[in-house]
Amino acid sequence: MQKYLVLTDGKSNRTGLVVLGSDLITPDMMILLIHGICATFTELYHTRMPMENAVVTLARFFDVYDPTDEDLGNEAVSIVEVLNNDEMAEYASLDGAYETMKYAQPVSQLGLPMYLSIRSYLNGNKGKVTEEDLTRALAKIKAEWEEM
Repeated sequence: MQKYLVLTDGKSNRTGLVVLGSDLITPDMMILLIHGICATFTELYHTRMPMENAVVTLARFFDVYDPTDEDLGNEAVSIVEVLNNDEMAEYASLDGAYETMKYAQPVSQLGLPMYLSIRSYLNGNKGKVTEEDLTRALAKIKAEWEEM
């Protein structure tokens, strides 16, 4: 049975909820990737990343899709089915992602090549890494190592 990630915005009203699936990536990995994506966004813009942007970025770089999409035909699942079956769902929130950021850096979560591509994408450069991006990232990694 496939397991899906149920991602919430983490706000008390729980208005934001999305179900994510992947044929290659487990919900645990999706959570880790979302943490790295949100940390990269916050590093760039000094604010929280909207959930919709996090989901779009995750889907752009990784094999992640909306399993409730009617375009999937018979393979689509209903949100109610996922929410009512604990064996099908793993839950996470963007609040959790921001809590995790206190303990991990986006470069170490995503790996340098993916971090650079995602940072460039979020910065409006369509994922193309510049010399300046690489120089800044290497300086950041050096600083992280010196802190250890």
